Amino acid sequence: MTRHFDNVEMMVKYGFADSFLAEYANHPEEEEEVVQIARCRQNSITVAEEVQQVFQVGPKAHNFVDGIFKIPKKCPFCRQYIWIVHERSKCADCGLPCHRRCQHQFQHDCLPSPKYVKGIFGIDLIRLCMAHAVHIPLVVEKCINEIEARGLEVEGIYRLSCSKSELDELMNKFDAGMVVDLSTIVDINCVAGLLKAFLKKLPSPILPNDIFANMFEYFMDPSNSEAEKQKFCRFDFFKDLL
Repeated sequence: MTRHFDNVEMMVKYGFADSFLAEYANHPEEEEEVVQIARCRQNSITVAEEVQQVFQVGPKAHNFVDGIFKIPKKCPFCRQYIWIVHERSKCADCGLPCHRRCQHQFQHDCLPSPKYVKGIFGIDLIRLCMAHAVHIPLVVEKCINEIEARGLEVEGIYRLSCSKSELDELMNKFDAGMVVDLSTIVDINCVAGLLKAFLKKLPSPILPNDIFANMFEYFMDPSNSEAEKQKFCRFDFFKDLL
């Protein structure tokens, strides 16, 4: 049997909502909340499009999960308040709230936010770059700059391991969003280890397995000259092949 409720007070009476919701039912949020969400999203669209162009990927779909709101939110699709607890849903990457029934109505226009994308290690590369509005993750840029500054002549760079406790400490600082000065790290192998740890923890490899197989086949083909193989290693040529 389906019961219809005319207001939130009746829902509280029959146990379908609590008094906390009823308090906010008499003082609903203004339409400005939805407008503000749209404005913030519009400001991020340019960066998102640039990242998508660099990685040559299409628009990102929303990652909807069960939503927990302190106060009822308005669904940007149907413009109705999300009163029922089990109807609450939100995108885990950008925080977009909506009804469960409206999830599949949204376009693939997710713009991940650092507010919801926590940490940097073990995060999808495209999702991380879009969340922080960068083309190269900060930890990668810092590590490469530091290694190029004082590590290129070090024997065993990228091969020798470092102190695990020191590496874990660096990873925790970056995950916490702290400002880290890698020039103060005495052991350059720890900086190289940090870069390797970031790449190792990516959910999917930078070079997908099918592309890696094609590369291996290309370099093992005796009909390809050394000059062609050198050209293949150039970034601009390699990116076009991807």
